[in-house]
Amino acid sequence: MSKATPITTAMVLAAGVGSRLRPLTDTMPKPLLNVGGKPVVIRTLEMLAAAGIRHVVMNTHYLAPMLETAVRAATPSGMTVRFSHEDTLLETGGGIKKALPLLGDGPFVVVNSDAVWLEEVKPLLKPLMAAFDPRVHDALLAVVSTKDTKDFLPLGDFKFDKKTKMLSRTPPRETWDVIYGGVHVTTPALFMAPTLPERFSLNMLWDDLRAMKRLHGWLYTGGWREIGTHQGLELARAYVTGR
Repeated sequence: MSKATPITTAMVLAAGVGSRLRPLTDTMPKPLLNVGGKPVVIRTLEMLAAAGIRHVVMNTHYLAPMLETAVRAATPSGMTVRFSHEDTLLETGGGIKKALPLLGDGPFVVVNSDAVWLEEVKPLLKPLMAAFDPRVHDALLAVVSTKDTKDFLPLGDFKFDKKTKMLSRTPPRETWDVIYGGVHVTTPALFMAPTLPERFSLNMLWDDLRAMKRLHGWLYTGGWREIGTHQGLELARAYVTGR
């Protein structure tokens, strides 16, 4: 496969309960929370469409009918969205594995529905997808410096080697200097191993890839927020509206 093959498919992870955002999520799924005048998941779809994504698979679970109805009503022109419903939450890795029949054969981008950034100001999607090379990467993760997240996510997820772009997790965690930005590019083959359980976290795969030196980071230096908590939601809303 050529590195130049365009990526036109995305998996949007939107099945979570959003328990840390209660009571807001008691009656509304987290992806429908308003950020900058529209549901955060609609912002995500619009950014994906602008980056050339035409086919989206979205996993659903909590308050799925409400989420699916809202997405169908606001899907950007030229984009198709198909839903992969989970009766039981399968976690990040299991959700992607279940959705494989809908994702096709080529590389695809994965986006957490609670990640917020300004694609039109500082692009993330297009340069991340352009940097992905299946000859080198099994997963290429958008990462953000902890210097930019210390107010709401002080502890890093990885140590980032700026020269090799590889990600590591050598203790102590205090030396880990980047946060996973909720966006990465990967391939279907990674989720096809017959030994994979039905329910598992992406971190399980990433640990294996780190050992094989097939897990890399792509440093995003634009503003980035995550609405997983009330604090993060308020920071994201303020950031998007320029306050």
